[in-house]
Amino acid sequence: MSVTKGLGVLAFLGVFGGFHYLLNLDRSAPSPLVEEDQKLIQEMAVFIQHHPEMVSENRNISEPRAEPRANAVAQADSAPPAVHDPEVFGIALNRQTIEKLSSPEGVAEIQVRMSRNPQAALSELKQAWKILDPADTERREALQELTVAFRKLQNDPELDVSLVEEIKQVKREPGFSDARLEYMGRTLQRHLNSEGNEALLTEQLQALGIPRVVVESPEAGRAPASTDPVK
Repeated sequence: MSVTKGLGVLAFLGVFGGFHYLLNLDRSAPSPLVEEDQKLIQEMAVFIQHHPEMVSENRNISEPRAEPRANAVAQADSAPPAVHDPEVFGIALNRQTIEKLSSPEGVAEIQVRMSRNPQAALSELKQAWKILDPADTERREALQELTVAFRKLQNDPELDVSLVEEIKQVKREPGFSDARLEYMGRTLQRHLNSEGNEALLTEQLQALGIPRVVVESPEAGRAPASTDPVK
């Protein structure tokens, strides 16, 4: 039987489904009707040859339908959802915010934004300090910068000690790395730059085991504060 006839037979069987018994015959058992069956199959093949439209109809039924091209392209081009940086008062905690707050212009812009609703900004800052992963130092440094910027607008006892508690947390870590030591140093510097109460600052540093030495400045204004390492 030719390939074309074989395809015609399969198409005919797939459309009408009335000759499944031909496929399930027990070939080990002799049958007096083998010749008749073969003749029937040949007649079916001839019928399909004269009706080629049935082959395409059968393919439409039996072959799996491909997804529309638009959907397939959309799935191929779709990327996994991006991980968004957490935000405080609509300000993302990321490296860009740290860099922005390194300039007076950036600090002023953020302060104007927070001053529109200081209570909401304060609430979100406090909440961020409670839930942010302690190991996520980049986002925590952004949070530190936001805290320093806000403290110049409004003091709050809980927020005022946030940087001090951050330093204590690092100091409690056994054998912390150089990276964590540098992180603690940057945190300490932010606290030195933002704490306006000199007596409280000295008390806090002493509690941390960091002696404070005040160097008189020849320029007018606040004398800079410096620290010496513990001997």
